[in-house]
Amino acid sequence: MQSKRFSIFDNVSEELVEKIKQATTTRTYSKGEVIYDRDEPAENLFFMISGQANVMIKTEDELSVTMGKYKPGYYFGWSALQPAQRYQHRALCIMDCEVGFISGETLRSIMEREPALSFPLMRNILAMHKDRLDLRTDQLIKAITSHPDLDRI
Repeated sequence: MQSKRFSIFDNVSEELVEKIKQATTTRTYSKGEVIYDRDEPAENLFFMISGQANVMIKTEDELSVTMGKYKPGYYFGWSALQPAQRYQHRALCIMDCEVGFISGETLRSIMEREPALSFPLMRNILAMHKDRLDLRTDQLIKAITSHPDLDRI
């Protein structure tokens, strides 16, 4: 796994990156394979090395909605950074993928042992959360303001 490809490692010391890389495992997924599914225990943080996966959710009436894509350089499954969480959607490979993963428990342990070195990593995770929250907020506002039923209200 080339850490330079992942923004989570921007300005993070090589010492910390090496510790994380040593604890990271790589797996190949085939097209159509699920990396993780909604409501499964969130155990791992993932790094898309190659390939592409859709971020999907099923509605109550079983309609599948694609919310985005994980491409090379993306990291995802960040619910695993908090204990006892569940994944909120499905990650489905739309082509063969090579994915690195580290358990959230292991990553938390590394970060707790190296708090000073981990600060840039935490800042990067926070920036990613903010970017994704801003994107989802923009998507929600666009969907609400363009909904045809709003003209009748």
